[in-house]
Amino acid sequence: MMRMEHGLVQNQSQRLMLTQKMQQAIQILQLSGLELEQFVQDELEQNPTLEVLQKQSEPEQPKNAENAVKDETDTFDAPDNDLDRFANDWSDIRRTGSDMSRNADADARRDFYENSITGGESFTALLLKQMRLAAKDDKAYAIGELIVGEIDAKGYFTGSLEAIAEETGASMEDVEAMLRLVQRFEPTGVGARDVVECLLLQINVEFPDNDQLRTLVAEHLVELEKRQIPKIAKAMKISPDDVESLRTLLAQLNPWPGHEFSTAPPQYVTPDVIIEKIDGEYEAYLQNDWVPELRVNKQYQKLMRQKGVEKDAKKYLQDKVDSAKWLIRNIEQRQRTILRIAKAILDVQKGFM
Repeated sequence: MMRMEHGLVQNQSQRLMLTQKMQQAIQILQLSGLELEQFVQDELEQNPTLEVLQKQSEPEQPKNAENAVKDETDTFDAPDNDLDRFANDWSDIRRTGSDMSRNADADARRDFYENSITGGESFTALLLKQMRLAAKDDKAYAIGELIVGEIDAKGYFTGSLEAIAEETGASMEDVEAMLRLVQRFEPTGVGARDVVECLLLQINVEFPDNDQLRTLVAEHLVELEKRQIPKIAKAMKISPDDVESLRTLLAQLNPWPGHEFSTAPPQYVTPDVIIEKIDGEYEAYLQNDWVPELRVNKQYQKLMRQKGVEKDAKKYLQDKVDSAKWLIRNIEQRQRTILRIAKAILDVQKGFM
């Protein structure tokens, strides 16, 4: 008869576990150049101990002979590989016969789509449309039209209320009232005169009951831009984690409300590795122009070692410094790994090159 009973038993086993830092290293290795740039920007916003150095020189190309691969297939003398002759023959075919690569129906559809494309509504047109609905009379609309005309592409009012009052013959009270009316338009925050007013306008709509967030923007925005989290926490009498939570809420707001209506520039793909033929040999090197050079802020490291710093603030700084160091190491490891892989591919693909 089998007897069952409770007891403590120790078992020794080996398991492969990925730490958070190892997971970050794998994640960074998988990112493209543009994704890594955005990832680093997010880390800079979250980690006050991390800062960017300006690059002083262009990326140096390796000159080591062992890193170069000799080109063994430099010539393409075979007639089958003569692309110029092939292009000339194809031109002769098109001149003497019909072009079977073109489809008349497809061309007609493409022309219809291209001719049907229209531009989106401009930022100024959007504001004037709201002004026509909000202005109580023609005089108010005339004042509002001048105010809208002084709003730049970011969404800020850059004009002079005194000049508008003089031009329209209205009182300063009426002009200021119209500006406050414009500041209630969409997008939220439009018509502000500076970034603080812009963010406060958005807080009044998005987080009307959050007085701490309002205080953070009104009194400590400069310190927040410099990532002086412990200093802000001490001044507001809250913990550094609370400041980080407020900063997360603040990140949901848009300091340039007009940018969503502007035409975004095209995003071009930037290669991680460039291969060039130099003196008959192929050489691979990293394209590091877009990779920011990071370092840990020395002032925070010094502050972390001071005796008068509170325990919570010191632990907060220690965690951020460790996170910054690991990020820098993982980016360097990514660059080394990509370059080694590129050199291995280059060595194997001699015939292709």
